Amino acid sequence: MNGNGFLSAIVSTAFVVFGMQTCSAMPAPIVSVEPSYLRVSPGENFTVNITIDPEGNEIGGADCVLRFDNALLNATSLTKGTFFSGFNTMTYGEGINNTAGKIDYGEYIIGGGSVTEPGTFTTITFQVIGEHGVSKLEFEAVTLSNSSGYGFSNVTINNGTYEIGTVEQTPTSIPSSGGVDSGGASETSTQTPGSKPTSTPKPTPTPAPTQTQDSTPAPTPTIALLPSLTPTPTLTITPTPSATASKPLHQSEEKSDRLRLPGFEAAVAIIGLLAISYLILRGKGGDK
Repeated sequence: MNGNGFLSAIVSTAFVVFGMQTCSAMPAPIVSVEPSYLRVSPGENFTVNITIDPEGNEIGGADCVLRFDNALLNATSLTKGTFFSGFNTMTYGEGINNTAGKIDYGEYIIGGGSVTEPGTFTTITFQVIGEHGVSKLEFEAVTLSNSSGYGFSNVTINNGTYEIGTVEQTPTSIPSSGGVDSGGASETSTQTPGSKPTSTPKPTPTPAPTQTQDSTPAPTPTIALLPSLTPTPTLTITPTPSATASKPLHQSEEKSDRLRLPGFEAAVAIIGLLAISYLILRGKGGDK
C-alpha cells in the first residue's frame, strides 16, 4: 500500500468515528406507537400512528417491524405518513402479514436530505376480531439512519397496548358484588345502569317487603272493628222506644192515682148521701 492509500484509509476511518460520535452525542431519537393505550370493542376498527421524534438528529431513513396478536387484531391498511413529506423517497419492507402478526415498513430519502422535526411515519388500521383480551403493538426492530446512511446506535421506542372487551362485560363485573339481589339488578336496568350506582339499588328493595308486611296487618283491625260497630246501633235503638212507651204508662198511672185519692172519693160519697137525703126529705114533705 502506497502513502496515498494509507492516508485515505485513515481519513475514512476518522469520518466514520466522527459520525458515530456525533450521533451518540445527540439525544436518542424516539419512535412511538400512538395512542399508547386504547379500549376497543369486538368488530371495531381503529387506527394507530407510528411517529418519529428526531430529538434534533438528522433522519434520512427509517425501518420498523411491528408485532401484534393476530388472534385479536387484523391489520387492514398501511398508509404512508408525512414524516418524509417534501422529499423524494422510496418505501420497502414486507408490509402487512396477518398470518405472522407482523408489519414491516421502511422508507428513506433518495438523493440526500434529512428530517429534524417530529412527524407521523406511517398509519395502520386494525379491525378487532377477538372477543376479549389484550394485544400489544411491540417493535421487534427499529432502524434509523442519518443522511449519510449511518444508523443510530441508540433509539428510544414506546410500544402500545390495546384492551378488547364487550360492553356487556363492564356492567356485569361492576355489580358482581351485589349479584345476590336479583331484584335490585332489574331495578337498576330500568332506572338507569347504575351504577353505575351500585349502592343505590340495595336500599331500594329493602323497604319494599317492609311496606307489604305493614299493609298486611292493616286490614286485620279493620275487620275486628266491624262486628263491634254492629251492636252499637242495636243498643241505641232499644232504649229509645222503651223510653217513649214508658211515658204514657206513667201518665195513665198518674191519672189513675189522682182518681183514686181518698179525699176525692170521700167527697163524692158525702155528696151522694146528701143528695139521697134531700130527695127523701122532699118526698116526705110532699106526702103531708
